[in-house]
Parts: sequence; structure tokens; C-alpha cells
Amino acid sequence: MAIATLKKIDIIGHSAEGDLVLEFLQGEGKVEVIDLADKSDEYRDLSFQEQSFRYEEVSQAVEKLSRLISFFEDFRETKRSALSPKPVLRRHELLDLLKKLDYDALYKRCRETESSLKKLGKKRVELASRRKELLPWSLLDTPLDALRDTEFTASSLGSVREESFPQLQEALESFPEAHLEVVNEEKGNVYLFVVYLKTAEEEVTELLREHEFAFHRLPGVPRRVKEFLKEIAVEEQRLESERLARLDEVRNLLSEENKVAALLDYFSNFEKRESVKEHLLYSGETFFLQGWITAQDALAAQKKLRARFDTVEVFLSDPSPDDTLPIVLENKQIVRPFEFLTGIYGYPAYQDVDPTPFLAPFFAVFFGYCLGDAVYGLILVLASVFALRKFRMGPQGQRFFRLLLYCGVSTIFFGALTSGWLGDLPNYIFGRTIPAIWVNPLENPTDVLSIALILGILQIWTGYAVAAYDNIRRKRYLAVLLDQAPIFLLLAGLTGIGLIFLKTLSAEATNLCLALVGVGGIVILAAHGRHERSLAGKAGFGVLGLYTTAIGYLSDILSYSRLWALSLVTGAMAATVNLIAFTVGKMVPIVGIVLAVIIFVVGHAATLLINALGAFVHTIRLQFVEFFTKFFKSTGKPFQPLSIENRFTVIQE
Repeated sequence: MAIATLKKIDIIGHSAEGDLVLEFLQGEGKVEVIDLADKSDEYRDLSFQEQSFRYEEVSQAVEKLSRLISFFEDFRETKRSALSPKPVLRRHELLDLLKKLDYDALYKRCRETESSLKKLGKKRVELASRRKELLPWSLLDTPLDALRDTEFTASSLGSVREESFPQLQEALESFPEAHLEVVNEEKGNVYLFVVYLKTAEEEVTELLREHEFAFHRLPGVPRRVKEFLKEIAVEEQRLESERLARLDEVRNLLSEENKVAALLDYFSNFEKRESVKEHLLYSGETFFLQGWITAQDALAAQKKLRARFDTVEVFLSDPSPDDTLPIVLENKQIVRPFEFLTGIYGYPAYQDVDPTPFLAPFFAVFFGYCLGDAVYGLILVLASVFALRKFRMGPQGQRFFRLLLYCGVSTIFFGALTSGWLGDLPNYIFGRTIPAIWVNPLENPTDVLSIALILGILQIWTGYAVAAYDNIRRKRYLAVLLDQAPIFLLLAGLTGIGLIFLKTLSAEATNLCLALVGVGGIVILAAHGRHERSLAGKAGFGVLGLYTTAIGYLSDILSYSRLWALSLVTGAMAATVNLIAFTVGKMVPIVGIVLAVIIFVVGHAATLLINALGAFVHTIRLQFVEFFTKFFKSTGKPFQPLSIENRFTVIQE
């Protein structure tokens, strides 16, 4: 239940073994390499190694292989997801791939195929646009080049809206120099051919514009429109045949996807290893590497390195006060999944308290309280177990689904306590509801609200208690007396006054509660601004501290009413789905039963999804906003060891 203790590891060895040492460290995945560029003044006799030619080659390989994977993803029939099973390769198979697969040639083929498909697509779009443009003129039984202007006449092709055509026709009849022919009527448009003397061209054109005549320009080719459309159809058929042939090539290329993915994983890890070389220092024939390792792994790593490499020496030391250490959260197995939530908010500093063990019980309880349906909880448990057993996933994925498993168990527990069994489903099946062991949210909403507020008070007090524990751990006893102690007095007094107002506590305790508020408030006023230099600053921060503590306490407690609201919503939505499904099933014979099943399944699936998401979001918000702010500041950075990360494949020895 703490942040792991770290050791500084210094590795010195012959440059000839530098690459092998890095490869070994990456395989172990235990050491975060320190960038010594920030410590160049401490090691003036040593120098840095700039990016090597090999690093550039590896980076180019990663870039090409990444583009190949993107190409394959674009054409895969089923998209790869985070839960998709990863292909398994043995190390000797990977080494064979490195020798046999010419990814440069494959990259070139894929780029050519992709380019060809893009060109074909562009041509098909152009032809489709041309066909769409010509289709309304398919009844024009004249070669298109015959429509060009003559010495004395000009012509225009175009269309008007059906409702505007009579006015245009009537207007053109007053022009003896113009003649109008209707070519086609389609989709509310009338397509026209207008011929006129050039001497009246300006007047006719202006008249056409006044009636919203849309001018069309057709290619002046020596063919009729029908002939032109046939040529387009033939060309489209040819392009489609060529496209299908290219897609066959793509399907053949897709057979190489797993091989490319394996190489991408290999070269990505290789690139990480090469990039780390820039963090090392060199002097003549030696290299110097410095890093962080957990105290638990330090001695074993030292022994392995000394046994494996003849020219390497390893030194372990404690961190200095000036060091900025990465954070490794070290919790018991039952708490470890909740590190997923801590990671979302941020990591504590090395000397701070890990908030994970404190948020874990509250998050699980709050989630179950919000969702509060035993069957929904069972579905979450089964889905989590299935995902954990079926899919290969990294540490974060495992933490998430274990977290979901715990939340499902909590939901089952609270569902049983509050009579949540797919809403009120037992009432429709057995003719009566299963009595709530504890309280039914829909029947006793006030009690459920009271419980939610009590849970809120408990968590807020826990937050201040953790802050006090942290100060005691660091031997800051004065901070406990001047910061947390008066807050507890103030909160105890305010809580007592609230209970008296609700007639839960005897009025005889009024004086005691007021005394607690008074003593706590006076100490906060006097001590909250003690670090300020000026008297005005001390007074101002004192008033601000008292205001934020008292008002913040009340607003924080009210925030926990969302637990009550969500518990009501889940039950109400589930009951509504049941009511609609069973009503439809009774109203319509046979078909009604089918509809009822569909409504039942889809409705409860939507209810589970919406309310599980709501329970997660609102519960995590309570942890981050109302709880963490009492004691936790995310100023740390996570431990990032040099390790092998395979995104696409699993490599076995």
C-alpha cells in the first residue's frame, strides 16, 4: 500500500557490449534509463553519442512498416480492435522473417497498388459526374458538335424549375429572334434547347437569367448523347474490372499482414533501444548508463548483469534529495486494478501518499450503489471474465477489466440489497417482487438519499484523515494541529448542526456543536494564512480558508446526491423497459411476443450501457473533485522502463 522504493543503477562497461546490455535491459523491462544530458556538468570527461546511421535506418523501417499496416487496415474486411487476438510467433520464426521478407519490395508494391486504386477512383468519380451531367440530355438526338454557334445564330442548353417554365415560354414567344425546344422533363426540372439570332443574344440571355435558367455546357464532340453515355458505360466497366483486379492484388498482399506486424513490433522495439543510446555517456572504449530500478528488482538485476557480461560493472545507490524519481505504484493484488483510475488523474510525487488504496473501496461501493441491479452486475462480471480469459492484453487492459469485475460484484451486492433484478422483472414472472434486504430506492427515495449523503460525509472525512496521516508520516505534527485538526472540529460541528436541524440529534448538543464550529473556525482564521508575510495576506487567506472549508463541505456533500439520482434512474429505466415489453407482448398475438423480446433485450442492453457509463463517470468525478482535492496532488510521472512492447504480435521463445 505504497509507492515502490527505487534504487539508482549505474552500469559501466566496454562499448563493444553496449548494444547487448541495452538489449538485455529491454528484455527484462525493469530499468528506466535516465537522460544524462541534464547532468552533463557532472560528467565533463564523458561525451554523448548522436543519432547513428543505424538509428536512421531503423526509423525508416518503422515508418515504412507502419504505412504498410495502415494500408492493410484500410482494406481489411474486419477492423482490428484492442481486444482482437494477437498472432503468436516463435523467436526463430521472427528471425526467419527478418532474413526472408523483403519489406522494401512489399512497401513498393503496396504503394503502387494504392496509387493505382486512387487514380481509378478519381477517374470513376469523373465519369460518374459526366454521366450524371449527360443523362438529362439523353433524348437530344443531335451530335453535340452540331450545337455550336454559326455565323448568325447562337444557342444555349439549360434547365429551369417546372414552375418557372410557363413564364419563360411565354416570355420567349415575344421574341421572334429566339426559338425554344423542350428536350426532357425530369425531377421537377425542364431541360431546354434555346436558339436565337446573335443580334438578340444579349436580350435573350438576360431574359433567361431573369427566369433562373441554369446554363449547361456539354462537350462539343461529334457524337449524340446516347452514344456518349454508352462510351462512358464501357469505360466504367473497364475501370471496374481493373479495380477488381487491383483488389485481388490487395487480398494477396493481405496475406503478409501478420508478417509485417511482427516486423513492425521488432523494429519499433529496436528503435526504442537505439534512441536510448542518446541518453548514455561515452569515454573512449567505455559506456556509462544510469537508470532507475525498484529496490525489489535491483539486486537480481545486478547479479544477472555481472554474470552475463564480462566487462560490465553495476553499482546500486539510493536516490539523492535532488533527484526527481518516477513513480511505481505498489499495491496488493486486490487493489491493483484501481491503479487504472489513479493513472487517469495523475501520479503522486515520490514522497507523497498513493491514493489508490483509499479510493478503491469508495469507487467500488459508489459504482454498485449507482447501478444497483444484480443481473446487470452479473453481466458485467461475466463480460469481464470472458475478456480476461479470451483476449491477450497489456497491464492497463487487464487492470480495466479486473476493475469492471469488481464493480460488477459490487453491483450484484447492492442489487440484492435493494431488490434490483432487471428492475422489477420478478413481479412479471412470479407475480410479486423480491423484497429488498436493505432498502428499495423507488419505494424509499429519501432513505437512499440519506445514505448517499452519509457516504459522502464519510469519504470527505477520509480525505482529510489521509492528509493528516501524510503529515504525521512526514513528521509535520504542527501542520496536523493547525490544518487538519481545526477542519475536523469545524466539520464535526457543522455535521452536528445539520443533524440537529433534521431532528436526528438532540437539541441539547447545540452548544457543543457551536463550540466545535467556533474553535475550528478561529484556528483556521488564525493559521490558514500563516505562510504569508504580510498581516493583510494572513488575514485574507484565513478568511478564504474558513469560507472554502465551510461552504466547500456543504457543496461537496450535496454532490454525493448524484449517487441517489443514478440509483433511482437505473431502477426506473429498467422497470419502464419491463412495462413496455410485457404490455406489447400481451397486446399483439405472436408478433407481439417477438417485439416484446426485442424491446426487452435492446431496452435492458441500452439501460445497462447508459447507466454503467453514468455510474463510472459520476463515481470517478467524486473521487477526483471531492476526494482527491483534500490530500492529493498529481505531480509525479509514471515509471517508464526500457521494455519490449508488442502491439500486434506475441513472441514466444
